[in-house]
Parts: sequence; C-alpha cells; structure tokens
Amino acid sequence: MTREAAIRPRSRYARLCSDDGSALPLFLFGFAFLISTALVVATASGSLLQQRRLNGIADTLALAGANYSLQLLSKTSQKGAATLAPEPDASVDEFMTKLQGNLYPNSQITIAGLTAVDPGEVRLRICQPNNALFARLAAKSEVCANSAAKAIATPPSVR
Repeated sequence: MTREAAIRPRSRYARLCSDDGSALPLFLFGFAFLISTALVVATASGSLLQQRRLNGIADTLALAGANYSLQLLSKTSQKGAATLAPEPDASVDEFMTKLQGNLYPNSQITIAGLTAVDPGEVRLRICQPNNALFARLAAKSEVCANSAAKAIATPPSVR
C-alpha cells in the first residue's frame, strides 16, 4: 500500500457507517424527556393530593349535614309535625353553605350537589378548581369529591 492510498479520503460509505459524531443531541433529548416526565408527575401528584383533601372535606360536610338534618327531624317530631320530606330541605342547604363558608373560607369550594335522601341522610358533591402545576394553564378543570353520610339517632340515655 502506498502512502498516497493511505492519505486518500475515505469513501462515502465509510463515512456514513462510522460512529464519529456528537452525543450532544442524545443528551439534550434525554434531558428534555426527564424534565417533561418530572413535570407530568408533579402535576398528577398535586391533583391526587387535592382530591384526597376534598374527600376529607366532603366527608366532614356530609356528616355535619346529616347530623343537622337529624336534629331538624327531632325538633319537628317533638312539635308533633310530620317527618321531613325526602326532598332537600332549604334549611339544610343553607346550613351546608354557611358551614362550608365558615370552615373553608378562601378555598373556592362549591357545593355541586346536595341531596337529603332520608331524614338524617345526606349525599354531597363538592368541586374545586384544579390547583395542580400545569392544570391551571390547560382548559378549565375541576377536582370533585362525593360523600354520603347517615346520622344515627342515639337514645336519650346515651347522650
């Protein structure tokens, strides 16, 4: 092999098959993928925590509403009036709205549905705008929670 043959540039095929090049595009793509995955996980975990908080709030409000509904029943039955109708009582609705406003004043929680199934039994649905990291940038989304509670009347001797 002569010296001229060794210096001659490589063929086009040899240049395409070589592994010479930069790894920078691979690292940039990997970094962008990791950052986007971290942001998605942060948004999802924020929504999950918000939904769990709302479950606790819904349970609290439903128990308070059921207890209040049962107290209304005992007051009306002591007066000799008929029992409460299964339709939602306006006073229970007012009580729930006031209680929600007093317990969670700046939370933007709305009572989306309130049903007094029986006296002393309440079904409740509350919603709140999604506070997750990127959910605020997307279309309007809400996180909602449902709860049901039934108050049990205790005999006067237990109280």
